[in-house]
Amino acid sequence: MDRAGITAFATAMGEKIKELFGSTVTIAGTSYTAAVSTGDPDLNLEAGGFQQPVDYVVRVLKSDLATAPAVKTLVVINSKNYRVLSVRQSFSPLAQEWVIEVGTP
Repeated sequence: MDRAGITAFATAMGEKIKELFGSTVTIAGTSYTAAVSTGDPDLNLEAGGFQQPVDYVVRVLKSDLATAPAVKTLVVINSKNYRVLSVRQSFSPLAQEWVIEVGTP
């Protein structure tokens, strides 16, 4: 399989994930269909246990959202406001999405 084939496969996979697990989220006033999952808790010994600094991880296809949102951008999930804490991406041909961590403002 060449680069174009891998990219096509990754794009089809992203669309299928969106179809199966998609939820509507609003980022900076525009609605998108994205895969939304709860953030992983972190072990913080100073605070005495687990904390969840990230409320949700939002995965939006790059074909739907051309540029990554800036940190602190407003995100609405289930009518509740959050802010972008971080945005990750990989530059491999399989990376067809933005991975956006959001938390309460």
